[in-house]
Amino acid sequence: LGQITGADIGVYASVIDDSIDWLLTRYREESRLATMETHVERLRELQEGLAQYERRLAESTSKGHCKVELTSRSLHLDLLYQRSETLKVQLDNVELKLGKVYAVTGANGCGKSTLFAVLASCGRRSPPL
Repeated sequence: LGQITGADIGVYASVIDDSIDWLLTRYREESRLATMETHVERLRELQEGLAQYERRLAESTSKGHCKVELTSRSLHLDLLYQRSETLKVQLDNVELKLGKVYAVTGANGCGKSTLFAVLASCGRRSPPL
């Protein structure tokens, strides 16, 4: 009884190796599951944000007009977009030369993204704004 043979040590080593592999595999799978749960949570947040945006868009009472003329050398814009008393984008007779680079700068919340969203809607055949 008190002796451990070489075969016993091999069996014990094999059991320990298998246990370590099992623990590492379980840890990896738990890590993957946690990552997937994080992704699912983030997708739910994005879905909720999109739904809120769509509700705000449906509730907004926007008005405006957009006229875009493209000539061989320039783009002419006349634009008025107003969604509330505080949100207003107005461009009167703006000419952008083709081939030139323009920069739109301003403080956070001053309407840069709104301007580009309105300009993008002007180029579509769907109803603008």
